[in-house]
Amino acid sequence: MKTNVRKQVRAEIDGTKQKVITCQERHDQLTTLSQRAERAVIQRKVQVKRTASQIEDAKLELNNVNEAHMKTLDTLKDIENQAQELERDLANARDKVNLTSPFFQICHISLK
Repeated sequence: MKTNVRKQVRAEIDGTKQKVITCQERHDQLTTLSQRAERAVIQRKVQVKRTASQIEDAKLELNNVNEAHMKTLDTLKDIENQAQELERDLANARDKVNLTSPFFQICHISLK
């Protein structure tokens, strides 16, 4: 009877050892997965910071481009206004010349 009890206890000890080994292996696997997850989280945080920085840089660049665009439009409008003013001045000068000189009227008509 003692041998049966010893065999039974020995079998329980061996079963428990196997359970412990299985739990240790599982723990090691989970620890490895946890460490990988932590590294991935750190990498993603760095990537998010880098992307946020790139977004801010792009926003600044876009603002600079928009400002340059607005200045270009203002300059273009000023130049158009100056051109219109020069055209008016030229038209006024032609009218004055045409009114004061019949010779220029004849020349001007013949040039058309």
